[in-house]
Amino acid sequence: MNGWKRAARQTAIGLATLALLAGCASNASTNGGANPAEGGSKNEGAQGEKVTITMEAGQAMKENYPYAFNQANLDEFEKQTGIKVDVVIDPDNQVKNVLQTKLTTGETPDLIVYNKVSAENELNSSQNMLDLSNEPWVDRLSNPDMLKAPDGKIYGFVMQSPLDALAVVYNKAIFREMGLSVPKSYDEFLAVCDAIKKAGITPIFGPFKDQWTFQIWPSGAFGYVAEVEKPGLWDQINSGKLKFADVPEFEDILSKGLQLIEKGYIPKSALSDDYNMAPDVFSKKKAAMMIMGDWFITDMATKDPSLELGLFPIPAFNGKELMISQSQIGGMVHIPKNAKHPEEAKKFIDFISQKEQMDRAQAEQPFMPSVKDASEPKLTPLQQEIYDTYIKTNKATVEMNAFMKVDLTELWKYYQDMIAGGKTPKEVLQAWDQKFAELMRAAKQPGF
Repeated sequence: MNGWKRAARQTAIGLATLALLAGCASNASTNGGANPAEGGSKNEGAQGEKVTITMEAGQAMKENYPYAFNQANLDEFEKQTGIKVDVVIDPDNQVKNVLQTKLTTGETPDLIVYNKVSAENELNSSQNMLDLSNEPWVDRLSNPDMLKAPDGKIYGFVMQSPLDALAVVYNKAIFREMGLSVPKSYDEFLAVCDAIKKAGITPIFGPFKDQWTFQIWPSGAFGYVAEVEKPGLWDQINSGKLKFADVPEFEDILSKGLQLIEKGYIPKSALSDDYNMAPDVFSKKKAAMMIMGDWFITDMATKDPSLELGLFPIPAFNGKELMISQSQIGGMVHIPKNAKHPEEAKKFIDFISQKEQMDRAQAEQPFMPSVKDASEPKLTPLQQEIYDTYIKTNKATVEMNAFMKVDLTELWKYYQDMIAGGKTPKEVLQAWDQKFAELMRAAKQPGF
């Protein structure tokens, strides 16, 4: 659920290790438990001690993807199998380096919960994680392709199919009162903005004091270009064969985002306006739209239930079918090749893939299950809209950020420079190409 976005609004917490689920093994079960009559748990060590497996993740991962950490499921897993699970939580600003070090030294946990593409880029899934392509739960996946790495193999399991959206959030009541339709192109978007401005309402609220906000526009649109129009583009860029400034679509996308400010559709105060102002702006109908994500609608549903908010794809193009942008698949459970207890780890993944455990996790928080035989959730109206309109119809792409191997903070600063008039869109891309190469060299990425 939008790990980079929520992480941008969190502060790192101290390292905490949570030992969960004390208990004893129960009688044999279909999930691999042992019968005491047969001489004790088959998951006991030579000295009769129960096996303990470790599952490691960052704090934001645990908060944003609670399904894999569902305590009731972990309790039941230990009860049925005699296998205890220790959950190790790392600070978000340390988790990447901690896991990279452990994978390098071979002192790995048994399970790592990480975002899919980030694991491919940062943890080198194809080299460091077990290939799970032939595990029994794969045949029950609703969309196996969703979990495949670039090499066609599956290196992890997720309980949920993503239902997030990076898009334009809009006030449905304002659109209805003004007789406006959801725009399906950039030109239509400009026309909608113009009509709203003439009515005395700010068309788009831009909280661009926060660095992470404006970049939603290019990150989503860049992802569309790379996935729909130029497959393999991220591989070329990440291998040093192509630069950002070499992609004309990127400059066009930035130019269109800047044009929204130049035309007055986004206030000139954008660089001093922040995200915390958005609830008041929308509750008082001071603005009709904001380039944001689904989580804002969810937040506002509790702060102002009378507000009718919807979303539509970022309209950065003309003459193309618009799609929502999504963050990468999150909460993927991997098994490192050097895991001390790989078979027990496989047992755990198979366990949480079953209908009973899926349904149990949904009792705490509804989500779209990744397997066919789990119960259909009772989605919120927003989740249902995203699923029916975009996910089910394959009108979703993955944002650029998911494929980057280095920190993007400097790029976000360049966007602010552009908004302030200090850089042109072309100059933003050129400056980023230089910084990107520097960061990639520091990260010892091949091609740089």
